[in-house]
Amino acid sequence: MNLQKTDSNNSFDYFQKPEKLHRNGSQLLQQATSKFGLKRSFTTKASTKNNRSSPQPRISNSTTVPRVQSENTSHVPGKNRQRLSKVNMKHKQPEYYRAFLSHVAAELKKRMILSKRIKNDIEYNNVFDGKEAVDRLKEILCTTDPILALRVGRTLEAQRFFHDVNYENRLVDNIIEIYQFNSDLMFHGYHRNDSNSSTGGTSISSGPTAHGSEDECSYYEEDEDDQASCSTSPTLSQQEGLLLPNGVYTELTSCYSPTSYTHEIEKHQPLWSSYIDDYVLFSISALERRRQETIFELIYTEESFLGDLKYMWIEPLKNSDVIPAKRRDIFIDQVFSNIKEVYEISSRLTMALKARQLQHPIVLQVSDIMDQFLDEFEPFVHYGSRQHQAKHTYELEKFNNPRFALFAEQTERHESSRKLELNGYLTKPTTRLGRYTLLLDKIYDRTEAGHPDKENIPDIIASIKNYLQKVNNETGKAKNRFDLQQIHAHLTFKNKRDKIDLKLLDKNRLIIKQGTLRRTASLDSTEYQVILFDHYLVTAKVKVINAVEHYSIRNRPIPIELLGVSLPSVDKGAIQRSSST
Repeated sequence: MNLQKTDSNNSFDYFQKPEKLHRNGSQLLQQATSKFGLKRSFTTKASTKNNRSSPQPRISNSTTVPRVQSENTSHVPGKNRQRLSKVNMKHKQPEYYRAFLSHVAAELKKRMILSKRIKNDIEYNNVFDGKEAVDRLKEILCTTDPILALRVGRTLEAQRFFHDVNYENRLVDNIIEIYQFNSDLMFHGYHRNDSNSSTGGTSISSGPTAHGSEDECSYYEEDEDDQASCSTSPTLSQQEGLLLPNGVYTELTSCYSPTSYTHEIEKHQPLWSSYIDDYVLFSISALERRRQETIFELIYTEESFLGDLKYMWIEPLKNSDVIPAKRRDIFIDQVFSNIKEVYEISSRLTMALKARQLQHPIVLQVSDIMDQFLDEFEPFVHYGSRQHQAKHTYELEKFNNPRFALFAEQTERHESSRKLELNGYLTKPTTRLGRYTLLLDKIYDRTEAGHPDKENIPDIIASIKNYLQKVNNETGKAKNRFDLQQIHAHLTFKNKRDKIDLKLLDKNRLIIKQGTLRRTASLDSTEYQVILFDHYLVTAKVKVINAVEHYSIRNRPIPIELLGVSLPSVDKGAIQRSSST
């Protein structure tokens, strides 16, 4: 939406560049003087130091401040002049406007360092914790107020810029809760490529490709109803406009009025005590009350989990032509995998827990029920191992099939979806295993010694953790195989003389580590994707075409036997001097 304030002669665009929005008074006066032939009737502070009533430039909320003329340092000795230039460079302000959510989001994405974390015994890749997010936002917003940074972060979160890994909690300023950027950002390859990334050099394939980009294009070109094309993806600026949050954070600007607001629905957790008569509550100890509350949470969250599985879109997709019939079953199998098996297990577990709950207001035992279902959790492992491919297939379909993208958006906005995207529901089976261990551990802590639950729950938790370890192992193996296939299918060499067969499809091939490396320390410098295989180190430029990452190797791969690690020597004196300043 283009918001403009218009008068009879001209218009003013609120979204023009910040440096145009925040000119100082002398620049405006100079333009008026030259245009209308006016005389200057006053002197500024620059010309008359004692004139305290001279007009002052208005302070801007933008981090792009009006440029100040540099001091004349010609008389300063060489070393001091260098020191002054370093100080000036150190305090140079980045060019973004902190009230624009798109600017803040872009800066946050650039500055955030993603890593691997474990939560509830489940391993997550490319994530960050809440404290890291708030700290980076404080830097971006040039503030020391963590509350302001938290509010801005939650505003970005509300526009699905990032989310809690379990799609449950809002942004919290601590190191316990972990978050990841929206899959659209990760999927569309948010890379800052230079203009020459796709030109120059000979494009040589790394080997025979079974599933190349041409196959992917023809896969969608066969759809008569879809209008997808195999053209190059939008430019970086276009991708930013499509994927980044937008809007103005009114608290950070004094010249903008809010035109919209959002309704936030608070999650009200039901309590066991609200369903039980008072005489029952007063007949048990405080410890038993807390135990019953946790058992109640185990039961109602299992029922909620079952409801989430019912929502999984499968029937609407089967009964519509959003996806062409010839590949509809393949898509459903790749995205939803064995979700029906998981649904059947959860359905029987819910029935067993509800039946126990109906026997008596105070649930006497739950460990015996959980123990009966331990041998049935194997389908959770198979489901979790296919999640990486499922998300890729889902995002690729959204990118290439406009009808499915519209269907997904309408479904996600429906009241029954609770404003969660499908990816949020696809992760439910895996995260549910982790929730079992968390709830059972709380029940164990609130159970008195000698109770059957006190004796049985530790073994049940250990068994579930074994399943979680299997999920992590199988997920890692499946992701490794899938990523190797994708790199192999979309790998080229810039120079013909550097071409070698990397044998990425070998059975035992591994990706040990991969990540982004910048040419210099500047955040705007050219990015390279560095991939360490178990036999070679590869440096490539990544370009996104049709929502698929294509890797162009710039230099000859380095055999792992020739690699070494060296750390720069640390000048202790320099550290002491810097700490004393």
